[in-house]
Amino acid sequence: MFSPLRALNAALLWGLLLLPAFAVAQPAVTSVTASDELTVAVTFDQDIDPVSASVTTRYQVFQSDAPTNSFAVSSVAVAGPTATLTLGSALTGGVNYTLRSQGIQALGGGPGSSLSAVTFDAPFTGSVTPIATIQADPAGFDGQMVTVEGQVYIPSNYRGTTISGYIQDGSGRGINVFGSEADVPALRDLTAVVRVTGTVSLFFSTVELTNITSVQTLSTGNSKLSPQQITTAAANSSDWEGTFIEVTGTVQSSSVGGPGRNYIVDDGSGGVVVRVVDALGVAVIADGATVTARGAGGQFGSDFQINVGLPTDIESSGGGGGGGGGGGTITPIADIQSDVSGFQGQTVTVEGQVYIPTNYRGSTTSGYIQDDSGRGINLFGNGSDVPALQDITAKVRLTGTVDLFFSTVELVNVTGVQVLSTGNPPVPATKLTLKQANSSDWEGTYIEVEGDIISQSSAGGAANYTVSDGSGQTLTVRVADTLGLTFSTGQKIYARGAGSQFQQTFQVLVGNVSDIQTAPFSDQSPPRLLMAYLSRADQVTLRFNEAVEETSATNPGNYTVRNANTTAGVVAAFVDQASQVLLNLDRIIETIDDWEVEVRGVADQLGNRMTAPQTVRVSNAPAVDFVLDGPARTFLPREGETYPITMGVSSNIASGGSFGGELLLRIFDLQGRLKATLYDSRFESPGTDFSDQTHTVEWDGRDEFAERVPAGTYIAHMRVVDRLTGKTQELQMPVVVAARMQR
Repeated sequence: MFSPLRALNAALLWGLLLLPAFAVAQPAVTSVTASDELTVAVTFDQDIDPVSASVTTRYQVFQSDAPTNSFAVSSVAVAGPTATLTLGSALTGGVNYTLRSQGIQALGGGPGSSLSAVTFDAPFTGSVTPIATIQADPAGFDGQMVTVEGQVYIPSNYRGTTISGYIQDGSGRGINVFGSEADVPALRDLTAVVRVTGTVSLFFSTVELTNITSVQTLSTGNSKLSPQQITTAAANSSDWEGTFIEVTGTVQSSSVGGPGRNYIVDDGSGGVVVRVVDALGVAVIADGATVTARGAGGQFGSDFQINVGLPTDIESSGGGGGGGGGGGTITPIADIQSDVSGFQGQTVTVEGQVYIPTNYRGSTTSGYIQDDSGRGINLFGNGSDVPALQDITAKVRLTGTVDLFFSTVELVNVTGVQVLSTGNPPVPATKLTLKQANSSDWEGTYIEVEGDIISQSSAGGAANYTVSDGSGQTLTVRVADTLGLTFSTGQKIYARGAGSQFQQTFQVLVGNVSDIQTAPFSDQSPPRLLMAYLSRADQVTLRFNEAVEETSATNPGNYTVRNANTTAGVVAAFVDQASQVLLNLDRIIETIDDWEVEVRGVADQLGNRMTAPQTVRVSNAPAVDFVLDGPARTFLPREGETYPITMGVSSNIASGGSFGGELLLRIFDLQGRLKATLYDSRFESPGTDFSDQTHTVEWDGRDEFAERVPAGTYIAHMRVVDRLTGKTQELQMPVVVAARMQR
């Protein structure tokens, strides 16, 4: 007996067997080597197609720590699994480079290779000069280009904006590396042994390597260098120029000099100057305190000194000042806000940027600062005549006593206000719903809300506006009378200010005229890091909440990848998609080792730049889950009907606005012949980027030539290629085209 359903099932099975094999292995790069300064060999895991692999534009070669320093590929020779590139200009020996390739097909065809970036070193053919040899005859080496090797013991950014660090080699001597570029991660890694090429220069009596042409990381994860312990009298000698030394003695006196403080330290054998720059954030150490100081020996003018390069390299006790761990500790404001009762009554030192000036209320002295932990705190009664605390571009360091005024967390008895910098972009406010803002989690912190005014009142020199967002949630926006602003019931307002709790009411304290208005604020928030995951053993993928600006996002110096024991160098950064950045590392890492990524200085497309570092833990790559679906019905194209085919992307992929792959949706007949291409992500507009997790395509029953297909069963076939991993996924479903029977 004939069964239409059984016949359809058989046809489907027969048709599926006849479909072409779509999953073809893609070539993957296994190694990259440079045999000389003009020749680079790229080896794949299988024989490659000579036609696609010979296209020079499918390869990019650039200096890993300076991606703009690229090298044109003039020709490619293909033999088996290897593509040998000839470059248009010469590589520098000993420098680390990155090769990026994409679109190389396997021999016999198939899909092109996914994005691949592999680092390699150009062969070093020069000689290495012991640092002791340079230090023994600095005048003789002055102006000469040399290559040295050594381990970092003072990071290149220890002074803040000035680029100046120290390395030391096996000869037991060290040297200053100056002006080498702020974004060389190796020169900030105290576990890194590096090879540096530069010109010997004398800055007064300081021996430096300047005009750095290359920095190559030889190894990382080494034990930190140990200083040579000597007497304070012995430290008063040019014999220790650039070398890691340690002294212990008593502070005789101190004075301010330039952006730092000079301490005279004496162990009884004779004093030596210990210099501590302000950028280290070390609190002032009192006279009479016993200190242990480690740093680079040096001479400034006629004085010999020890340049301390890390907060942990100066420890003090006694003398009524300082304290362990650098003579004073900067307490993150988030620590105070999370344990107010534990900190109450304690004297702490904090750093942060002013976001509400201390004179915003007029005669009452009360302002707010916020630090890199993302939390803020009230400053009360510190004196309205401190100009720095009225400047919302100022970052300051100050000391005060933690106090609770009802539920407001304050720093009172504020002393020692020190300006760290001015002219900084305003602190970005965290945008919240009214429900989110109704929480003590935001005490003292700069937040932004919006809502319609439903009532208003006045109390204590300020207007209180109760706002609603229509969800049933309300919040008080408090505006000091001194700001001279008034609003009316029924108006919609946008407000920024300090989160606060008064008795049982949560509120936003507005402290600047520009922080409340009736029109939406322009976007001034920096990008937010959503997640970081391993897309390859030596590559981390970052996803942001919005599109990022390319120059800042491709600066390797804006990223630090680390765990508790070591740091992985970021050799190159790429914007793979508008809101996604790939970090290529100089080592293989595993998520079981608790790696994290710190991001700083990255801006969005409007120029809003991160002013505080953001850190997230590195996870495994999220599962890429896709769905292909359609209604369980036939459709009649000749009657004008269409058939909706829905492609779905999992929420963890859509969170970044895009799934990071290529997606192709096509229609085949049961003989495996292509009838129509309904969707190809390579040519679709950004509006179909799956930001809403699904995208629906309507098939009108026409083929590639706009002709209606005959009635019958067809296969909707979706193929997804993850550009990060090369993994291919395929889904398919039957679509039945019907036709009305003629009478």
